[in-house]
Amino acid sequence: MGRVKARARLRALSPRARGSATGHTKRRILASVGGAASAVLIVDGYWSVPAGVVAGLAAYALTKRIELEQEDRRRRRYLRQLPFALEAFAACLKTGAPVPQALGWVAGAVGGRLATDLASASRAIVLGTPVPDAFRLLGGDSAVRRVTAAVSRSDDTGAKLGDNLALLASELRDERQHAAQAAAHKAGVWMVLPLCLCFLPAFVLAGLIPIVVSAMSQILHTY
Repeated sequence: MGRVKARARLRALSPRARGSATGHTKRRILASVGGAASAVLIVDGYWSVPAGVVAGLAAYALTKRIELEQEDRRRRRYLRQLPFALEAFAACLKTGAPVPQALGWVAGAVGGRLATDLASASRAIVLGTPVPDAFRLLGGDSAVRRVTAAVSRSDDTGAKLGDNLALLASELRDERQHAAQAAAHKAGVWMVLPLCLCFLPAFVLAGLIPIVVSAMSQILHTY
């Protein structure tokens, strides 16, 4: 029962629980209504209503796409900051700092959503939420779940949390570097495609077609 209350308390502290989905929906609806109204005012006659419908749907889709791109940028920044935050948190723990205080220090050193999540977890732990539960509700990304698993293992086995998190930070940084290298190699492969599309037709037009035309001309003149 106490654990359920602790999780409910953490959800109440989390800024993500404060109607973010509702806010997105409201913005999309407002954009859709604004686009439809603008089209109706601009277009005269019978086409005003279809134009308004199309403009409203387009505004809704565009707003949704912008929000998804913004969310993706925030997620990439979150994952980019996570290894540094884990190393800083582990360093604070190794100096003997309490977990809530260490989380607060790290939250002040990073920015964006990660800082907000860490500060929320720190407040929740101060209010009595178990440490694994505080980390478990930070986010649903695979990297965050690995952090939660490391915290839970330390809580269950008594292993040093700082050592586990420092090792996990090194693993996450290495995986990110490997992913960046793979993306760079893939980009190099894709860059060959435009070259082929440009030079191959030019080679055919400038090199092969004159030869074929000359050969056909000689054959026709011969026979």
